[in-house]
Amino acid sequence: MGIRKLPLYTSQWCRCTETARLLDLGEPTILPGLNSFFSEKDQQEERTSQLQQWLLEQDLSRPILLVTHQVNITAFSGVFPGSGELVIMQRTADDSFLVLGTVKV
Repeated sequence: MGIRKLPLYTSQWCRCTETARLLDLGEPTILPGLNSFFSEKDQQEERTSQLQQWLLEQDLSRPILLVTHQVNITAFSGVFPGSGELVIMQRTADDSFLVLGTVKV
């Protein structure tokens, strides 16, 4: 399949949509569950749950790429990424998500 064919999803925040477009992988799809809750801490559980439920409904036999915010990544994965850092995850047989590693750009 190659990286040029990856489904690409992004937060609707300008910084994320611009980053997604700069990847030049095609037009990204807005996914509200990726929107930051930095200034709305009460939204953390709901947004993280939305993202997890959405991911459970996806065919993850092929990679997908999500562009989102540090707070979302940390809430979902436990990883505190640097700016532009990639967090590589995999859905396991019991429908949990495992961090495989990170890539610093």
